[in-house]
Amino acid sequence: NKNKQKQTSGNCHKTEIPAIGKLDFRVGKIVEVSKHPNADLMYLEKIDIGEEEPRQIISGLVEHVTIEEMQDALVIVFANLKPAPLRKIISYGMVFAASNEERTKIELIKAPLSCKIGERLMLEDEDLTQYQPDKAIKARKKNSPWQVVLPKLHTNEKMEACYDGRRFITSV
Repeated sequence: NKNKQKQTSGNCHKTEIPAIGKLDFRVGKIVEVSKHPNADLMYLEKIDIGEEEPRQIISGLVEHVTIEEMQDALVIVFANLKPAPLRKIISYGMVFAASNEERTKIELIKAPLSCKIGERLMLEDEDLTQYQPDKAIKARKKNSPWQVVLPKLHTNEKMEACYDGRRFITSV
């Protein structure tokens, strides 16, 4: 039966998506940033990721990154993180930052200036846009793809975001 074959191959293909392919990392520009009204150590940002309206995202970076560094920065956004309230305000994603091993220095991971806002990141040797990302990733769930990907995220000596030794890139 042809229909059964199609259905089976569709299911097989779905299981082949690597954890990194289920996540949606996009280039964003912080268009507005202020201190979170309910939390001294958090920023409340509006980030343009190429959607109709800028995304509201909350980041705990106040002690590490100045408001001036945040404003207008091109950043990497975890766009399909499940929305969650942080001190009574919903955050619709996460901004990527990197720390040293001692966690005494934390800084934004910036996207290259030539990037297109809203573009989905790829790996230098794998086009992640071939995969349909999950609708909403629950970061704390035990079997979450985020739990698989997180330990393999790092930066190289040029502060470029990497996954498992491979650089994230854009089409530019």
